[in-house]
Amino acid sequence: MRYVVCLIVIAICVLVIWKSSRLGEIIPIPWAEQKFSNAGQAGTVTFYRLAALILIVLSALYMFGALQAIILKIFGGGRA
Repeated sequence: MRYVVCLIVIAICVLVIWKSSRLGEIIPIPWAEQKFSNAGQAGTVTFYRLAALILIVLSALYMFGALQAIILKIFGGGRA
């Protein structure tokens, strides 16, 4: 089941990256405009692309089971 969910998330993220300029026109993010750029919609587009890229990486890690191992190493799961 997690393979299907992760593939759907990856497909949605690819669409967000592909159509980020149109998405930035429809749903602008004012703080991203201030932080990332001062020229038009470039800040919002950059934010959408970075967020989608991070979600793609996290989905791939979860799909292959590496995310759980990383989280357990960080938070020390199983130790008393």
